[in-house]
Amino acid sequence: MGSLVRVQAGEQRRTSVRLFSLLLLEVINDNQQIEMYTAIQIDRQNLTIMGVPFSDLDILESTAQAIGSNMFEGFVPSPKSVEIIRDYILGKISVKELIQITKAEFHG
Repeated sequence: MGSLVRVQAGEQRRTSVRLFSLLLLEVINDNQQIEMYTAIQIDRQNLTIMGVPFSDLDILESTAQAIGSNMFEGFVPSPKSVEIIRDYILGKISVKELIQITKAEFHG
């Protein structure tokens, strides 16, 4: 039962990360032209994405997967957006806070 709850929570977090990405993509599309795909620096040995540190490989992989899947739709991550996604996946911020941060940081 515990693993089922973790899987459901993981799916809910991925959906919310997608929401974050779509909100950010809306701002990017309004302000600039974007490339279809840009490689990002992922260092699994030192547990960093774009220089942003992670506590363990599982969280790094979850974050990288969420970012990667959205990059194919035009999302261009920055170190700040990586931090926000990491903190959301870790449960440090709620969906409501995720939306508020996104609006404040990227919608001006």
